[in-house]
Amino acid sequence: MVVLLLAVLAVVCRCLLIWLGSGDWLAKRVEISTPVNSWTRVQEGIALVSSNYSPYSGDVFHEQALVLTVFQWLTSLGEWAVGAFFISVDVVIAVCLAGIADLHMKDQLRRQTRERRSYGKGSD
Repeated sequence: MVVLLLAVLAVVCRCLLIWLGSGDWLAKRVEISTPVNSWTRVQEGIALVSSNYSPYSGDVFHEQALVLTVFQWLTSLGEWAVGAFFISVDVVIAVCLAGIADLHMKDQLRRQTRERRSYGKGSD
């Protein structure tokens, strides 16, 4: 229940950040975005393709063609579609990480239970 509440809170925070327009500020932060994966470079690649130029002829765009096609389609739907896409990816990653953490904790508990006899007295 707590995990679900945290997930909802995270989605609300992400929606609020998108609504407030903090994406431009965050895109310029070197701690978050690098030249290889920056949203600005993706937008430049989309602009080059829209102008009938190859985004790969220079040193501006470094993503795969499929990524460019997906984001070109998403941006044609509107800014809300791009935000919804990033939020949904965040949710999928959070669910995967929670599942991995749960499996790891269960494995550690099984290992600890199995090795309990080898622990020293009074270490329970």
